Amino acid sequence: MQSNYFFHFIRMKLIKLDAIDSTNIYVKELISKGDIKNFTAVISKYQTSGRGRNNSIWQDEPSKNLNFSLYKEFNSFKIENKFLLNIISSISVFNLLKKYNLKNLSVKWPNDIMSGNKKISGILIENSVRGKLINYSVIGIGINVNQLNFKNLPKATSLHIETGETNSPELMAEELQQILKLNFELMQENPDKLLNDYNKFLFEKDKTVNYLTNNKILLGRLINVNMIGEILICNNNKNLQELKPNAIVGTSSYRREFQLKNIREDLKYKLIRGNVDTRIKKLNDNLYDAIILSYAGIKSLGLEEKISQTFSTSEIIPSAGQGVVALQCRKDDL
Repeated sequence: MQSNYFFHFIRMKLIKLDAIDSTNIYVKELISKGDIKNFTAVISKYQTSGRGRNNSIWQDEPSKNLNFSLYKEFNSFKIENKFLLNIISSISVFNLLKKYNLKNLSVKWPNDIMSGNKKISGILIENSVRGKLINYSVIGIGINVNQLNFKNLPKATSLHIETGETNSPELMAEELQQILKLNFELMQENPDKLLNDYNKFLFEKDKTVNYLTNNKILLGRLINVNMIGEILICNNNKNLQELKPNAIVGTSSYRREFQLKNIREDLKYKLIRGNVDTRIKKLNDNLYDAIILSYAGIKSLGLEEKISQTFSTSEIIPSAGQGVVALQCRKDDL
């Protein structure tokens, strides 16, 4: 079955191999010889040493899957923006598979593509860095296309398993090469659009998940990912009314504590000290079930997405003169 996706094809080099150890390695050999142009892609019917993130092995049956690597060169691409490469690669694969009527697609941070709760595609990006700039990237993409069996990998799936259709990996490679080029052009014009799409299709977004921090497994709600690849998870994300009786609420203000008791008298209010980061760390370390902070302070630090509830002035009256900045001086000095 062929996709209905339409392209105005732009001529780019696509190298087709029968077998290779790794398409990423092959691209890097071409780079070392100076024999490669921007957006050149390499595909192979079979690769013997395909790798994923953290040196995981990519299981591959000959002629069944898409083994794809793309060479992308840059003029002044800052290393601090490198997560954009994950975003572009993930969204490009997502866009491709969407056109093949694959359901329940999502992007698992940082760059796996999921169908339901099973992995259908993985991405490995290797960068050449000089100083603070990325000179070029080799973007390796593996997509399970027609493979039906994955030994000892119960969380793996393929396009054929999900749709019952047989597809051409070679045709998909040509389409993917075009989509990647279009999304790299979009990166120059509107990178926020790419990030918004990435977060829109984020795997387990707004769901409560287990996550590891400081060697501790905590429960939290997955909110989004920012432009540098940091994932934001809010622990419990409950508002005041949802807290269990005797839950510990931290506040540094007796004024707030007095007013909060009018809302939930059955909670335990405990003094909390330190700057905002310190207080949030105490929350993450489960020393408190919730903490009350100044909205203005949280907003100034760009941490608004950590807020699970804001209070109206009818619930908590601000202190007199809060937020007012004034200068007092002698009349004769004006």
